[in-house]
Order: sequence, then C-alpha cells, then structure tokens
Amino acid sequence: MKLKSLIITAFALFGLSLNSNAQSFKIAHINSQELMDTLPEADTIQMKLEAIQGQYLKILQNLRDQIEQTQNEINNTPKNDIATLEILNRSLNDLYGRYNDKESEAQNYIAQKQEELLQPLIDKLKKTIQEVAKEKGYAYVLDSSVGGGVIYSDPAHDLMPAVKAKLGIK
Repeated sequence: MKLKSLIITAFALFGLSLNSNAQSFKIAHINSQELMDTLPEADTIQMKLEAIQGQYLKILQNLRDQIEQTQNEINNTPKNDIATLEILNRSLNDLYGRYNDKESEAQNYIAQKQEELLQPLIDKLKKTIQEVAKEKGYAYVLDSSVGGGVIYSDPAHDLMPAVKAKLGIK
C-alpha cells in the first residue's frame, strides 16, 4: 500500500513539475524516528513503559510458577486418585486461562499506555517540524525514516539540525 501511495505521489509531483504555471516549491526531509530517539522525553516514556511491563512480567511469572506447581502435583498424585486429579486438572486449566487473559490484558494495556504517553510528544514534534518548515520556506517535508517512503533525499535539505536546535537538543 505504501509503494502505491509513493508511486502516486511521485507521478503527482512529476506532473506538477511539468506544469509551466505551477509555482516552484521546496521539499525537505527529516528522519522522525531518529529525532524521536534523541528526545529525553522519549527515554522517560520508555522507562515508564518498561516499569509497567515489569509489573506484568512479575504477575505472569507468578502464574507460571503456579502452573508448574500444579503440574507437579498432578504428576505426583496417584493415577487412581481420580477426584484429586480432576480437581487439579480444573485448577490447571483455570490457571492457563488466567495466564492467557493476563497476557492479553498486558499487551493491550501497554499498547494503550504507549499511545497515550507518546501522542503529546508526537504532536509537539509535528508542530515543531511544521514551524521550521514554514520558517525555511518548505512546501513539503517527507519522513526519511526506514519505511517512510523516501527513496532518495539530499542531505542539504535535512531539517534534523534545525528542528533539534529549535527543541534545544544538541
């Protein structure tokens, strides 16, 4: 899908360049992932997410320990003690269900928290990039991150130094 969008964009830009009435415009690029990685706020967000993940990992480890303990009890229970084996097997199935539920909850919560924590930072970067682009007279700014859709970019048009300077990052 990205390739199709890139091709359409390329043809549109090519068409605009052929139009003699079209105004000239400047295009810049920036590696948004590299910019994000240089921000101290990103480290703080990462630490918060790792703390949440650590809490869930402890809970999941506790459930794994309970599963292992129940499996050992099943293995050590005489095969002719059907009532006890039945209770232990139900308990084991319950533990597996709780583990799977908690694992899904963890994934969903961490993804939600990541989006919640990152969105203000993304908005700040987007606004700063827009301000720098306007100040420098660029009509378009393309994302040169891996997968960003840029095939070639001239380093002379990289907004990274100007955006970092505006954000106060060395």
